[in-house]
Amino acid sequence: WSFGANAVDVAANFTITNGTVTAPSNTLQVAGNWSNAATFTNNSGTVVMNGTTAGLTLTGAMTVANKFNNLTFNGVGGAWSFGATPADVGNNFTITAGTVTAPSTILQVAGNWSNSATFTNNSGIVVMNGTTAGLTLSGAMTTTNKFNILTFNGIGGVWSFGASAADVGSNFTITNGTVTAPSTTLQVAGNWSNTGTFTNNSGTVVMNGTTAGLTLAGAMTVANKFNNLTFNGVSGAWSFGATAADVGANFTITNGTITAPSTTLQVAGNWSNSATFNNNNGLVNFNGLSAQTWSGTSNTNFGNVTINNSTGVTLSSTDET
Repeated sequence: WSFGANAVDVAANFTITNGTVTAPSNTLQVAGNWSNAATFTNNSGTVVMNGTTAGLTLTGAMTVANKFNNLTFNGVGGAWSFGATPADVGNNFTITAGTVTAPSTILQVAGNWSNSATFTNNSGIVVMNGTTAGLTLSGAMTTTNKFNILTFNGIGGVWSFGASAADVGSNFTITNGTVTAPSTTLQVAGNWSNTGTFTNNSGTVVMNGTTAGLTLAGAMTVANKFNNLTFNGVSGAWSFGATAADVGANFTITNGTITAPSTTLQVAGNWSNSATFNNNNGLVNFNGLSAQTWSGTSNTNFGNVTINNSTGVTLSSTDET
């Protein structure tokens, strides 16, 4: 069956039990549940889930050949859940109104991400897998709307958070592509890994995990450097291992334990340590272009220190050694 270019509204449930359905090339609106046990072809159209009641579901085949093109949720009072069923969105994923509970498995989005309502991560993985430039993540992405695991994996993909702050409750990973961070704050409670390109956008990355064994790995120097980097998780313990890192502005330890790179950590801004710093026999290079300070309530035992700043570094509190 094919809807061709005809827009369609479904007042209750949309179900494919057997056969192949080609969606409208414009809009298919569904006010009830979505279920596909056969084959759905998106026809480059938009599916709008516009129910206004709780307990709505999306189930069945929603990946690969059965993926959505644009998927929008827009129902005041509507509440939808993918349960454990993975889903692929070939273009934009948008929450305009209502509450969406993501798959507990994987939700892949090849276009833009926008949330103006409520997103519940369901301990799942969101993979941004677009392969074009100009992709964006916007809207509510903090506190109750935070991601769990967030991965960027699209060769040629270029994403930007703009000024929208974001929280990641577990791991933040760039496998392929270029990610421009929020110009505000990006909080990550798990591991940090970058094998693509990270642009700091003059923002602040806060590592706020509260467990041991957390890591920062991959490209973290030169074009991939952090701007402000803060560690603030009670009981959190992070290690750079042997991976060098550059911080273009301030490096701050508020809570937790940091094990520095066994190679080089470069800091162009101020240093503040009010928790625990393990030097890992590495080098800390203070390379700012303006006056820098060392401060904090904890003693910092550096391994090796280089001051490569003609304006100098000022000790402003607890002795550093």
